[in-house]
Amino acid sequence: MHVLGYPSSDVTHRCTRRQEERRQARAMRKVTEAVEPELMARAMLRPEDDVIRATDLPEREQLRPPIPLDNPDHRACAECVLLAIRP
Repeated sequence: MHVLGYPSSDVTHRCTRRQEERRQARAMRKVTEAVEPELMARAMLRPEDDVIRATDLPEREQLRPPIPLDNPDHRACAECVLLAIRP
């Protein structure tokens, strides 16, 4: 069945994800109200820390030169690995 042009499973998944995000936001507000801000900062539990965790690259990846995939050997290796790990 489709709801507003989307399969019902997609709509259900989006609603479930939205509910989970709201639940996590409520839990985070409760924690931030109960715990001292200094302690939250030391434990890296602030929302700013989540942004850093989501966007930061490890130093080993920052220093590594990019791998050009236009080389046929690199492309073949990438495809081989992808086939090996794809379910």
